Amino acid sequence: MKSFAHFFQEAVETLASTEAKNRGLQGNGHGDWYDAKGNFVAKTVGGKLKYFGAGDTKSVDGKPGEEVKRQKPQRAKPAVQQTEQEPENGLVVVLGKFNPPSKNHEGLLRAGFSQANRLGYEFRIYPSRATDPQSNPLNPTAKIDYMKQLFPKYADYVVDSEESRTIFDILQSTYNDGYTAITLVVGQERLGEFQSLVHKGEGQGYEFNNIEVISAGVKDPDSDVESPGSAALMRAAVAMDDFENFKGGVPMGISDAVKRKLFSTMKKSMEATEVTEAWKIAPELDRDGLRWNYKNNGLFEVGTIVESLSNGLRGIIKRRGANYLICVTEDGIMFKSWLRDVMEVHEVGTDEYREYLQQLTPGETKHRFTDGVVPNTYPKKKSINNKRKK
Repeated sequence: MKSFAHFFQEAVETLASTEAKNRGLQGNGHGDWYDAKGNFVAKTVGGKLKYFGAGDTKSVDGKPGEEVKRQKPQRAKPAVQQTEQEPENGLVVVLGKFNPPSKNHEGLLRAGFSQANRLGYEFRIYPSRATDPQSNPLNPTAKIDYMKQLFPKYADYVVDSEESRTIFDILQSTYNDGYTAITLVVGQERLGEFQSLVHKGEGQGYEFNNIEVISAGVKDPDSDVESPGSAALMRAAVAMDDFENFKGGVPMGISDAVKRKLFSTMKKSMEATEVTEAWKIAPELDRDGLRWNYKNNGLFEVGTIVESLSNGLRGIIKRRGANYLICVTEDGIMFKSWLRDVMEVHEVGTDEYREYLQQLTPGETKHRFTDGVVPNTYPKKKSINNKRKK
């Protein structure tokens, strides 16, 4: 009579044999099992099939089987305790002249807003504080009022702060507000300029965990002169009293009443006359006139105080390039600016200001919006009729 142990052993061996045969294996009667090609595959060990050769738990027909070799249990390494980092209190910033706010600026705002949503950051828009009657006719208050009307989706993000005049003012104030990371979104042409500037002031008023400058993926709306949404073309249209071309630069969905009001406000501020030179209204369009005055008429001499229209910095001109200036602020920060992006700073009541007003260039032909002379750089297919409407 078979013992229970013997019976159990036979039962186990029968199960092993059945499993082997089900998998198409051939036995040699001694517990060894071979596949159809004669390759040794498995062996009955302790009543179970033990597979060899493949190093895995699959049999020759691909069905799950037993492990060929059981690995010794590995002692678990102590887990490295991960400290959860608090999310950055971040801010996305868009800068621009917005003089006037135009259809092209809308693309810049859209890019900045999308980036803020992607990062989970807050969003702010800082319009330039620079003003002059001709190339920057809207004062900050009027400019911001029209921005909110023309870009209602972004109205709550526009910052009106006299303390935020320069890029460094903005970085310092936002750092003091508790932001730990900041991203500046700029037009393609401004990328290099701002990437250089933002790191010059690190450790001197701000020290973010992360600071970066990225391209909006669109042309800088304050430099672009090749599309109807150009702010320069809109200023030119105002100077020529051309409302039809002017309104083409205003964002879609804005009433004619608002467009006319903006047009009228700019016209009063610009004070354009028959002797107003084109480069003073839109230097982006009359680059020849700008360069001629720069080369021959004492414009932007070394030692002159200028203000950058893109970053708000004021400095003394230290060196004149072919089409750019190297300037130094009173804090010793050096910056480079294109001729079209600066304006001379003349303090009211000084001899310099009086001389500036009395400055004449006898005998020289000047580009004027009313004399039919339009610079060659003006896009012909999108040019504005030069004759002033009567």
